[in-house]
Amino acid sequence: MKVLLQGIGMLFLSLVSFYAVPAFSQTQDSGALDNRKFLYGIHAGFTINTLNLYHVQNGVVHALDKDKHSIISPAFSIATISEVRLSHNYSLRVMPGVSIFNSTWEPTDSSLPASLPSYKYKMEVVSGELPVEVNFRTRIGKLEPYISTGLCYRFDLTSKASVQPLNAHDLHFLFGYGVDWYTRYVKVGFMFRAGYGLFSPGTDGSGLANPLYYHNTGSTLAIGLNIEA
Repeated sequence: MKVLLQGIGMLFLSLVSFYAVPAFSQTQDSGALDNRKFLYGIHAGFTINTLNLYHVQNGVVHALDKDKHSIISPAFSIATISEVRLSHNYSLRVMPGVSIFNSTWEPTDSSLPASLPSYKYKMEVVSGELPVEVNFRTRIGKLEPYISTGLCYRFDLTSKASVQPLNAHDLHFLFGYGVDWYTRYVKVGFMFRAGYGLFSPGTDGSGLANPLYYHNTGSTLAIGLNIEA
């Protein structure tokens, strides 16, 4: 619960800083949404993350058997949207936000190092996310389908559990598609996005205090709803 409240607090600050001021300034613009160069909004989504588990032994990070010790963790994400039209078919979109997940993992076989107790390990994480992507769009009536590609920088904001993040900073490659629908006052969009970690953890575990860690270098799948104006 404490982790969830921290995430909500961070989200509130993010909404104020990234959305309130631009949204107010845009109320003076009476042009159609599809003719505006800048759009701002909010995003809410659901993410499936692949977390790979590692243990530290004699100052070295070892990967556990990934067939049995990679876990799938669902997460809820919420973000603000800043989008700029680059041309008729291209736009640049930045979506700073937070992702919150709470998962457990329980060893089921003997491949876990004998030094580690066999019980349910917890991962309670709030991570910051900064996706930057380019969208290629086309127009069909009021619908605007698009494909997107870009990068997402992730960083650990808070993690208080028995399994800690191995690296506090990650970089993911993104690819997705979606469709936007223009109404009179807002643009409503549905998006699907896949990602994959570009960086793997190092093997220097001399400064790590806990015996067990996770790293989000696997694939991610996300669906979400966008509202822009």
